[in-house]
Formats: sequence, C-alpha cells, structure tokens
Amino acid sequence: MGAASADGVVLSAPDTTSPASKERTTPSAKRGHPSFSKEGSSKASTSATYRIIGEPEDLEGAKQLASEDRYQFQWWALSLIKARPLGASSGSKEGKKGSDKGIDGTMVFVDDNSNKAKRVIVQVKSGHVKSGDIRDLGHTADRENAAIGVFITLEKASRDMISEAVGKGFYHSEGWNRDYPRLQILTIEELLEGKQIEMPQSSITFKQAEKMLPSSPDQNMLGFE
Repeated sequence: MGAASADGVVLSAPDTTSPASKERTTPSAKRGHPSFSKEGSSKASTSATYRIIGEPEDLEGAKQLASEDRYQFQWWALSLIKARPLGASSGSKEGKKGSDKGIDGTMVFVDDNSNKAKRVIVQVKSGHVKSGDIRDLGHTADRENAAIGVFITLEKASRDMISEAVGKGFYHSEGWNRDYPRLQILTIEELLEGKQIEMPQSSITFKQAEKMLPSSPDQNMLGFE
C-alpha cells in the first residue's frame, strides 16, 4: 500500500519481489542498455528506488533524459559521435562528474605522415545556449591546441552562434588536403538524423593516441588515462 507524501501525492512502495517493478523507462527509448541505467532514491522515501534504462530515440526522449540527469544525457550525446567522455576508462561510456574546464569529451585522429595524434574536443549543452558559449569553446580549443571543437546542443543554434563558429575559420588537413570547420555546432535532432562531425577519417584508438600525444598534466582532464 502506498504512503502519502507532504504534498498529498500517493507514493507506491516498490515491489521487491519483481525486478521489473523497479524499472522506469524513458519515453521513446531502447530498453536494456546498461551504460545508461542508474539507480537512486526517491526524494519522498529513502526506501524507494528507480532505474532509467534505455537510449532516447527521438528529440522528446532526449529532452526527458536531459531533465532527469544531465550527466547521463551528456554521456549519451557523446556516444552519438563516438566521442570518449571526460575521464572515462577504456571501453566505458561514462565519464567523471564535476568541473570539466569546458570539455566534456574528446576524439582523436591522425591525418598525416608525422603520425601525430590530433585532438577534437567536444562540449555538450542541454540548457539554454548563446553565442558566448561558442566563443568560449573557441578559446578552449586554442588553449588545448585542439584541431577541431564541437558543440552539441539540445536547442537549435542561433544565427549569432553560427556566425561565431564560422568566424573561427578552418582546420586544414595536410594528409587529406581538405579544410574542416574549426568549430562545429551539432544539434541533438541532427545527430539523431545521422549527421556527424566533419573531420579527417582515422582508425586510431585512444590507447594508440596516448603514446602519440605529448605528456601533459592535462591528459587525464582530456580523457586520456
């Protein structure tokens, strides 16, 4: 039998005899993905647990995930472009929580005979975005000597945001003899439709990149550990 909370809402106690009773799946989600499951306590009752299982399949599902857990949303968004979350161990889709210095995920590629790994830094935003966010990403890309900076947003990009990104120019790949936008804005809606980052193709792994990148105290912060 349920107990009433302070605001009069009746809360049903979890049925411990059935594992399925502890699951609550986000709308428009694929069930059974372990990387995006979590357990926690109800605010009204410390004995009640819940679990979110699945990956959003559309924009509404993504919005709900973002409203319920911004870190799970962030890690899911990074998985759409196969980026490695900040501080993630090898093979993990979950990174570290906390201050990220403007970087949520990273990618690497090698595009010339120098065999030097180049960085792509990624920032994910689930809330309101503005042109200043793109400007800040540009500063972070310069600071970290990143070839490309990617901004993933749940909201649509404004004209000022696009102008800020375009103003940053291009990264020129000697190996591919092609220019790639230095700053790129991708919406969740576009990613769900299959759009990807414009960057040199590379089969390099993160373990290989660790050996190619210069030793730096910021390597752990960028996801290399």
